[in-house]
Amino acid sequence: MDAGALWTIVGSVAGVGALIIGSAQLQQGKKSLQRKASTADAAPHEGGSGYVLGDTVAVPLGRLPREVVGRETTLRLLARAFRQGDRVIVLAGVGGIGKSTVAAEFCRTMTGRSWPRRPSPSVWWIDGSDRARLVGGLVSVIRAVGGTEADCVAVRDGYPDAPDRLWRLLRRSSQRWVITIDNVDDPSVLNWVAADAPGQSANVSTGTGWVRSSPRGLLIITSRNADATSWSSKSDIVNVDTLSRSDSASILLRLAPQAGVREDAEVLADTLGGLPLVLRVAGAYLAYPLARWATFDEYRLAYRHQTVEVLAATNTTSIGERDDLMTTWELSLDDLSKRGVPEARALLRLISCYAANATIPLDLLDSEALHPLLGAAAGTDVRLRVEQALRGLLRYGLISSGPTPPPSIVGHPAITDSNRSHLRRGSEPSPHLVCAVASSLVVERIRALSFSAPRDWPAFAMLVPHLQALLKVTPEFLGEDDLGALCDMASKAVLAYDWSGGLAAAEQLTRMALHAGRSLPATSPPKLRLLQQEALQRGRRGHWGEALPVFKQLAGVSARANGDDHPVTLAIRHDLARAYAHEGQWTAAENQAREVFEARARSLGGVHVETLASEHHLARALSAQHKWDACNPLFEEIIRKERSLVGDRDILTLATRDAQARSFAEQGRWFEASQAYQAILDIRSGFMGREHPTTLANHHSLGVALAHQGRMNEAREALERVYEARLRVLGRDHPETHQTADALREIDRARGE
Repeated sequence: MDAGALWTIVGSVAGVGALIIGSAQLQQGKKSLQRKASTADAAPHEGGSGYVLGDTVAVPLGRLPREVVGRETTLRLLARAFRQGDRVIVLAGVGGIGKSTVAAEFCRTMTGRSWPRRPSPSVWWIDGSDRARLVGGLVSVIRAVGGTEADCVAVRDGYPDAPDRLWRLLRRSSQRWVITIDNVDDPSVLNWVAADAPGQSANVSTGTGWVRSSPRGLLIITSRNADATSWSSKSDIVNVDTLSRSDSASILLRLAPQAGVREDAEVLADTLGGLPLVLRVAGAYLAYPLARWATFDEYRLAYRHQTVEVLAATNTTSIGERDDLMTTWELSLDDLSKRGVPEARALLRLISCYAANATIPLDLLDSEALHPLLGAAAGTDVRLRVEQALRGLLRYGLISSGPTPPPSIVGHPAITDSNRSHLRRGSEPSPHLVCAVASSLVVERIRALSFSAPRDWPAFAMLVPHLQALLKVTPEFLGEDDLGALCDMASKAVLAYDWSGGLAAAEQLTRMALHAGRSLPATSPPKLRLLQQEALQRGRRGHWGEALPVFKQLAGVSARANGDDHPVTLAIRHDLARAYAHEGQWTAAENQAREVFEARARSLGGVHVETLASEHHLARALSAQHKWDACNPLFEEIIRKERSLVGDRDILTLATRDAQARSFAEQGRWFEASQAYQAILDIRSGFMGREHPTTLANHHSLGVALAHQGRMNEAREALERVYEARLRVLGRDHPETHQTADALREIDRARGE
């Protein structure tokens, strides 16, 4: 492909117009002269004479894609504002969201438009990225509306009445007009300061500077700054949002129709987060005939696993820093730093360690652990500095506010990925410090939760996506202790999933944590806990015979490395007792449970969650061996202690009550068993759901107890519901599904069917 053809593709996609190309050298010369002779802060020109150079105010239509999609609502809003007049519209949003595209498309619709009984409005475009360019554009507008050379000199040299001259001319204009001031990321650029009287100034927020309103036209400003306090009360802030899944896919398909079908384009659009800049640059890359990743699906998979490489390759289609996926959002962070909020960059890097598009509770960031990252000395009000940084990030659209209550924030996928890439490049702040702090905040929060308490399960659900992101992003930057703590909290979250019935989620999280912690020593407690969870999940799937030797091996490794009474050793032996029980080896189960119970009672006390869990297994093993004199009073004692510790409706208490009901059944006390099962089922269904595996086991036992009382119709109805649910939840080949099918056949035989 020759250079001219490539430039045409990139220009149509990345937003660089033919107008800009054609006039680049002329503009550079004019701006150089203007900066030397006329800035808004310069001293008055001697004698107030001389020709004032202006800048082009033509709308850069070359930036526009062939079709602007997904912006119909905003364009209608601008048209309504133009008809009403006397307003200022601020199109605000994060860099790359398409603010300039919306403004340019509106200007295009205004150009040459037929209006009843009046000519088309005049349309002007001013670059507001700095004061010199702003002044050059204002000078050109003044000439266009009939201003004199003296008016131009007044604007160039900062005369006290310069803004009044401009707006007097605009209000007297015979034609209606639309003015766009583009890229005003720093609203102070629009303030007016008298060059010969620095004490005299007019602020944009008061409506006395360069930004005012007029019934003769509409002033549009594009800015990354969405803070209402930065703009006047006559300004309407319109937040430009990301594009829908369908519109995003349409952009990708238009730019790279050969890269795949709409379904694949929509999946990639979800990954990229609907940000127009990202979509355009990705589409331009995919349109390149020698692209390494040539289809939507290939690009998506590479983006997920090789983000840095993909961003680097994709950026070859960018022209300027505002189109560069690695720098465009850094411009906003630079501006925040200049405004006295240098912590914004560090905080955004930290937020990028968490999951994009997932709620981050604000109280997660309320921690002394942020001190070193923010460069705060002891005693500094970290909350205030975090609040200021978050306000700045919100103002520039780098994060968004989440659903409330409680107060929360959300990161955007593309911005998150870009910041993660900066971490891997080793840029400041130190990626090791960022990742250590990000990890410690989540570890601190999960450590305070109880995996067996249903009241804490919503907190686990909110934190686990961020835990998963940390396991993916941070391991290469964490020391062994920090990585071990993160993996330990993964094990705790896995237990919460296990207790709440999320077996598939528990398995996925375990795999992620084992991969993240692959560098940990094989005998370290965090690694052993994860291997224990992996074996336990095998048992949960009905393969206790496979899990049992794994528990034996892990228990031996842990005992040799950490000691017989180490918490990890005891936890593994606790599950070993469970595996013995499921395999029907009740004597071994009793011995293991008793030894673990006694060790935990010595170290943790008799009324502790872990101690009571082991005592529960001991009572269950005694019951299975028909040691009724020992198990019956033990069940009563355990339930009494659990009720005093965690309450009657806690999972721990319910599990022991369920084991006691099973013991009643084994003793032939079917009426007591059915009453106990029904009471437990009523509670479990309320907060665990009727299709939770434990609830289903409870319901199955109730059906069997009813059958033994001769209540066959009720029993069959209950077991049919359990069977259908177990098919959905566990699958046809799971042992518990077979168990319910066998129970139904027994009922049918008993009824002579």
